[in-house]
Amino acid sequence: MSTSPTAAARRPSRGLVAAVICAEILVVLAGTWLAAGHRTSDEFLALGLVLGWLALAGAAAEMLSVHRRDPAPPLATWLVTSGGIGGFLLVTTGVDVVRHEDVTRGVSS
Repeated sequence: MSTSPTAAARRPSRGLVAAVICAEILVVLAGTWLAAGHRTSDEFLALGLVLGWLALAGAAAEMLSVHRRDPAPPLATWLVTSGGIGGFLLVTTGVDVVRHEDVTRGVSS
């Protein structure tokens, strides 16, 4: 690792890295919302759109990380965000909760 002034000048600040990570999270979340929840009410089409969007976001994260010395931040952000979104969608759509409630019924005449 070089400690020359030119190498230190090219290193982005922690604030810039944090801002890019936050922007990447917001873009992936917004794209997932637009792809799945906003565009269609068909479950299988929404699943395909979400998978396509997450693959596209992963490809963009890979392209961002190719030109970096430390490729971990964009890829790790995409992996954690996509895993969280996928886990949330799996739990909320794949698990049925049965509630035992008393239902009031009207008397037919």
